[in-house]
Amino acid sequence: MKENIGDIIFDVMTSGFKDKIDRKKDFIDYLNDKTKVELLAIYILYGYAGTDEDIEEEIVKLKKQKKEEVIKRIMDFLDNKIVSILQFFNDKRMNDVKKIAYSQEFSEFNKNKANQFSLEMILVLKKLNFIYCKKEPDGIIIHMPKYIRDKINNITENQQLDYYDELLSYSKGIADTYGAIHVKDVYDIIKNDISINYERYNNIIKFISILELEPIYYSFEYQSLCSFNLRDEKIVDVLTSSDGIIIYNRELYEEIGSNNYLYSLKEYREFRKFLLMYYDFDINDDEMLRGEIVTDYIDNAQLDEKEAAKNVKEAMDRYFDIDDFEKQTIIGYVDKIRKKMPVWKQGGKIDFTEQFSKVGRNEPCPCGSGKKYKNCCGKS
Repeated sequence: MKENIGDIIFDVMTSGFKDKIDRKKDFIDYLNDKTKVELLAIYILYGYAGTDEDIEEEIVKLKKQKKEEVIKRIMDFLDNKIVSILQFFNDKRMNDVKKIAYSQEFSEFNKNKANQFSLEMILVLKKLNFIYCKKEPDGIIIHMPKYIRDKINNITENQQLDYYDELLSYSKGIADTYGAIHVKDVYDIIKNDISINYERYNNIIKFISILELEPIYYSFEYQSLCSFNLRDEKIVDVLTSSDGIIIYNRELYEEIGSNNYLYSLKEYREFRKFLLMYYDFDINDDEMLRGEIVTDYIDNAQLDEKEAAKNVKEAMDRYFDIDDFEKQTIIGYVDKIRKKMPVWKQGGKIDFTEQFSKVGRNEPCPCGSGKKYKNCCGKS
C-alpha cells in the first residue's frame, strides 16, 4: 500500500523528536541534560527576541563561563522577559500555546487524527525549548515543563508587538524586490517609517528567520535579508549584480510583500483565468502551488532561465497531468508575469511603462522614489 504523503512529511518533520520526557522533570532539569553549546544556542535565540543590543558579543564572553552560568542566564531571561518571545505569536499561535500550557502534564499530537493545535506550532515551541517531544508510532507525546506552563498561564492577554505586522510586510516586500540586500541597507529604507534602532531590527529579523515564523530569510553568512525562494549559493550573485538599488515608497514594498502587486498585474490575472478555464484550478487558493510555479520561477529565472524552467516543469508534474506543450504554455504565461516583477540585476527596477503610460516624463515617478519619471522607472 502506497504511503500517505502526509505521513511522510510528518515523519520527516518529527524525526528528531527523541527527548527523554519525564513528568518529574521541570525546565531546569531538561537544561541540565544539554551541552554547553546547546545552551548557548538557546540563549542567543532568546536574546534575539528580547534585546536591542548585540547579543553575539555577550555570547563570546559567555563561552568562557561554566555551563551553570549559561543556565542561570537562560532562567533569568525567562523570569523577566518571556513576553519578549511571545510578542511574536499572533492570536492563533498563542491559542495553540495556551492549549498545550493548560494541559497538566502531557499533550498528544496524533498523526492521522484532528488535533487541538498545529504541527507548525509544535516545531516552533520545540526550537524554543518550551516543549520536549517523544515520537510514537501514531504521533508524538509532548511535555511542557511546569515552569514554562506557569509562565504562559500567567499571561492573560495577547502581547504581540504593536509594529510587528508592518515591520514584517515592509521587510518581506524589500526582500522580494531586491532578491538579496544587506540588512543595514534594509534598515536605512525602513528607519523613517518604523521607530526602531538597528540592533533591535537586526535581532528581530534573525529571530523570525531561525524560527521560520514568517516567510523571511536571513543569511548569516552574508548578513543579508533574502527572498525566501533564493538558494544560498545564488545570494552572492544577487548582492553583487547591481551597483545600486532603486528606492520605492513604502506602500509599493508592502504591496509586493503581500502579493497584492502580483495579483494586480494583467499578466497574472490572465494566467489565473487560463488555469481556471482549462484546468478548473484557482491558483489564488493554493499558496504552495503558486510559490512553486510562479514565485520560484520568477526568482530563479533571473539567475538561470534553463534551471528555472526545469524546476517548474518538475513542479507541474506534481500538480497536473499535462504534456510538454502544455508545460511550455504555462511557462510562457509565467514568463510574462516575471517581466513585470522587480529585476534584481537592475537594483530592483520594475517596468512601470504600461501601468503608467500616461505619466509625463518630467512628472514625479509613480513608484514614489521622488525622482522624475524619465530619470527613474522611465529610463530606456
